[in-house]
Parts: sequence; C-alpha cells; structure tokens
Amino acid sequence: MHRRSLLVGYLLTTLAPISVGTGVVATAFLGRYPILTGQGLRYLAGAIILLPFAKKHLHRIFSLQLLDLLTLVALSVSGLVVFSVAIVHGVRSASPALVGDVVGCAPLLIGALEAIFSRRRPSKWIIIGAVFVTLGTTLVSGIGVARGVGGLAWALLALLGDALFTLFATRLLPKVGAYNLAFATTALAAVILLTLGALGNRTAIPLPSQHVLLSLVYLAVVVSVGAFLAWFGGLERVPVSNAALFLGLTPLASLGGQVLVLDYSISRLSLLGTLLVVIGITVGIAHGARIHRASTPDDLNPRRGLES
Repeated sequence: MHRRSLLVGYLLTTLAPISVGTGVVATAFLGRYPILTGQGLRYLAGAIILLPFAKKHLHRIFSLQLLDLLTLVALSVSGLVVFSVAIVHGVRSASPALVGDVVGCAPLLIGALEAIFSRRRPSKWIIIGAVFVTLGTTLVSGIGVARGVGGLAWALLALLGDALFTLFATRLLPKVGAYNLAFATTALAAVILLTLGALGNRTAIPLPSQHVLLSLVYLAVVVSVGAFLAWFGGLERVPVSNAALFLGLTPLASLGGQVLVLDYSISRLSLLGTLLVVIGITVGIAHGARIHRASTPDDLNPRRGLES
C-alpha cells in the first residue's frame, strides 16, 4: 500500500509543476491588465471552486494555534501573493528565459533550507540531483537578458517565494489536509491582492478583454486549483527534498506550451537540458526509494489521500 501511495505522490508532484509551467504561457496573454487585481480575481475564482471540497473540514483551519495561523499567512503571502506578482513583474521587465533560469534553482534552495530547518545535512544525492535539474532548467530556458537589475530582482523574489511555499506547506498539511490548505491560501491571497489592488488603483475593477478573461480562468482552474491540490497531495506522500526536484519540470512545461501556442522553436541546448532534468529527477527518486525500502512502516506512516 505504501508503494502505491508513493507512486501516486510522484505522479502528483509531476502534474503540479507541469500545470504551473503552462500557466506561465497563459500569463503572457494578460497584457497590461492590473497585476494585483488580475491575480486577486484568479485566486478568488480558485477559492470559490475549492470551497465545496473544503467546507466539510473547515473547522481544522479555525482550530489552528497562533503559530500555525501565522505560518498559513506566510505561506499564502510568499507562495501566492509574492510569487505570482513577482513572476508577472519579472516577465515584464526581463526575458521569460531569465525568470525561468532563476526559478529553476528552487530545488537547490528548497534542499538547503529544508536541511537548515531540520538541523541536518542535506543528502548528497538530493543535492546532486538538484544540481542536474538546475543545470537542465538553465539550458531549457536559455540565457535571458534583464533590462537592468529589476528583472533579476523580481526573479529572485519569485524563487524565494516558491521555496518558502513548499517548506511552509509541509508543516501545515498534516494538520489541515490538502483541500483545506489550498482553499485557505487561495482565499487569503485573493483578499490581500484585491485589497491592495483597490487601494492602488482607487477605481472599479476594469473589465477584462476576452484574452485576459480566458487567461484568468485558466490560471484559476488549472494552476490555482489543479496545481495546488496536486502539489499538496504529493507533499503528503513524498519527502520534500525529492518533491522539490520536480519543480525542474516547470520550465519544461512552459517551453512545451510556447512551442504549441506561441510557435517557439526548440534548440539543441533545450533538448540537452531536458535530458539533464530527467537525470536529476531519477537520481533523487532512486536515492529516496532506497531510503524508503530501508525504513520501517512506522517510520513512514504516510497520509492516505487528500483528506484523512
């Protein structure tokens, strides 16, 4: 049963970054629509969709201790508000390739931060795998050019938000479950972004064009709902260091989306980068599988399903 749960976990951690990667392509159609308002509407729609799945267990959110509530706020601010806003600003002020390169370093940062928080040394195989993934995402994304330091700064902020999002989530998932955590974070992000957007614009919410509306719907359904549930469900079953390696699939999915939607051509370096990402994920998973085979069932005790 544990082996099956682990397999499901790896499938979910594969689907999540692929969904996020396609969302990068969808973001390109937002044009100059107000960033805070647009992202707030996206998360509001996602929260409405998630509410029917989470309402049976919402008492778990309200029963959290103060430290857990602060962690929930930090998760929503770092992984949703900061990350989404930084991505849009980064793409507008630098090339998408540069932003993809920097965010592709998330496996390394997550592995380092997770080891620091746990007060232990990170596994050398996880680090080796993360290095391969990072090199691969760099080749896939290409060498981007920022207009000044602004684009790089936004990309680094997105990288930090992405890493903290995963680390904070692993501490809340056992207490509230994937549905509740996805709903709470999206609802909180929607309130924050729409409030900031209203204060900044001091005007009514602008009517989105057809392209903007379709993009926001895609981001709400596929990314805010689908990717979050898949990622949280994967983290319930897979060690965070192993799951982090799959974030290298995000620029791969983005590249595929650009090829299909924006008629982008694939270079030989991109194909080489894909191979490096596959090698990195394989190295990390293979090491994790050896750890799980050597562990006892009591040590593992994985959660079954999105809600226990």
